[in-house]
Amino acid sequence: SFNPIAMIRNAFLSLILLVMVRGAWAQDTLLMKVTPNFPRVGQEVTLGFDGAFLFNEIKANSSAEPKLIFPGVPKVSFTLPPQAFTFKTTFEAPGLYFFGPYHFAAGDQQVYVPKCEVMVGKAIPEESGFWLRFFQQNGTYYLVQDFQYYPSEDEPGVMNEGRPTPPTIIADKLEGVKLVRANSSSNMTFVDGQQHSSQIVVSRVVFEEGFTGEILLDASYFSALPAGWELIPVVIRPE
Repeated sequence: SFNPIAMIRNAFLSLILLVMVRGAWAQDTLLMKVTPNFPRVGQEVTLGFDGAFLFNEIKANSSAEPKLIFPGVPKVSFTLPPQAFTFKTTFEAPGLYFFGPYHFAAGDQQVYVPKCEVMVGKAIPEESGFWLRFFQQNGTYYLVQDFQYYPSEDEPGVMNEGRPTPPTIIADKLEGVKLVRANSSSNMTFVDGQQHSSQIVVSRVVFEEGFTGEILLDASYFSALPAGWELIPVVIRPE
């Protein structure tokens, strides 16, 4: 049976979307948004752009009702909603995914959505640990640090001085490499009376001009790594 929801969700992967209206509007570029920015397998991811902008531009310059037309799918169209135009999906395998580019056309005018790359990491277990990811996405190198703490049953259920804190990288040891923090987020949740904490730190990796070496980023580059925790190192190098 025909499933319009599934078809819309998969449109980013396989179809160019066209908005067929009478009239024209100023040419513009919309950037696709990905939330969370650097997902892992199993996380729900939202991909989209500001549909309200597109809707308002069309309505201001056309008397026709804007509709999304899917090439290759005859007699199927969807009225563009006056809100953020988004799709939700869950990735089942790690790797680099590509979305777009997409063109929204009206006569000779276009709204262009450039190609967007999404690097999906491996799933991490629901247990205490510290994980690293290094990769290139949309022409930029990134280092992502994932920290999770799940207290044991005999530990206090709330934050206390004995709980481990996220490790911090020793920037001075990174010769030829500079880290520029892009964003970070922390989260605390209670599960069965125990307070679970997590933190994600995303940094842009900038290599000095002429740097051709590599750095094996292991536990020696971090302070405050909790006792007994293992860290799988990653290699940082320009491609």
